[in-house]
Amino acid sequence: MLALVALVTATAQQQPSDGSIPSTLAITYYSQPANRVALRDYMDRTGLHQFENWKASGLIRNYRVLFSSYLDTDTPAMTVVLDFTDSAAAARWMTIEKSMPGGLSHEGLSLVTSSQTAHMDRIFHGASSSPARREESVFMVIPYEFFVSALEYRQYMKDYGVPQFEGWIRENILASYDIYQNRYSASKPWGSLIVFEYRNAEAFGRRESVMTKVRSDLQSNSVWKSISEGKHKIREERESFIAQDLLLP
Repeated sequence: MLALVALVTATAQQQPSDGSIPSTLAITYYSQPANRVALRDYMDRTGLHQFENWKASGLIRNYRVLFSSYLDTDTPAMTVVLDFTDSAAAARWMTIEKSMPGGLSHEGLSLVTSSQTAHMDRIFHGASSSPARREESVFMVIPYEFFVSALEYRQYMKDYGVPQFEGWIRENILASYDIYQNRYSASKPWGSLIVFEYRNAEAFGRRESVMTKVRSDLQSNSVWKSISEGKHKIREERESFIAQDLLLP
């Protein structure tokens, strides 16, 4: 049953429509090390409540605030992923940007040194039928640059990435994953973003051993094996980071 539920979820992909506004935004925020504590405190006091209000109003369907677990000036201090209810709601966000750039008040913006926004399509999603306890989840965010067309990259993820991630779900270390594709990647440092939700720190610690096991099992899949041998020609991994999902009490 677990494998069946995971498979059904994974194949529910969202293909971009010509002329539509992407329904997902990823906003990354960089901060000086001395401001990390203040930025997290701001989100706990004010920022999360503001995003929750936008969700309650129907502007966004869901949001995720991923705060990096470790100090690292080469990666964002915080990444917010917004899923809008529809294209019209996504368009309305541009109005919010006029008074609250990146969804932050003046106080929040004063704690940020730089930021980037990416319009994304969620092309694949997978989840276990047994959700993780969100307060225990460990998130790993991996940006990629790809060297093929958007359509070819989606096919690559379907044939190469998804079979692995579904295997990690079956091995019970992964609670969910989301694969996003940057709609306008030409001027951005990455074209794809993968967000992994591990069940807890112990499950995350098993990442390498489970990855090895699942990849070994997939060697019998001729399509997967062929792609694995040439994947360096398709994409290149950028700087990944580990994060926690900030939640309201």
